[in-house]
Amino acid sequence: MPQCSASVAVVGAGDYIAIARRFARAGYHVFAGRRNGEKLAPLVGEIAARGGAAAERVLMRPASIAETYWQLHQQRRDARIHELDLRPSRETW
Repeated sequence: MPQCSASVAVVGAGDYIAIARRFARAGYHVFAGRRNGEKLAPLVGEIAARGGAAAERVLMRPASIAETYWQLHQQRRDARIHELDLRPSRETW
């Protein structure tokens, strides 16, 4: 499995296991999150068994992501932005 320096966060991984698997197969480090984190163990184990990298933690809290999207939705009409690049605060740029 090719490894790359990029990572992906899959929030709600219970419903999006296929997305997590696909990114892992492409060499991404997968950070998976869901309400019941213990249920992620089989997915994390499967990805690791295939030579990929996965962890049961997400760098951003789902509530923080939701709040940021809400703020984007509440923009004033006279000054709008149409793109959003969410990153964890501790990521190095």
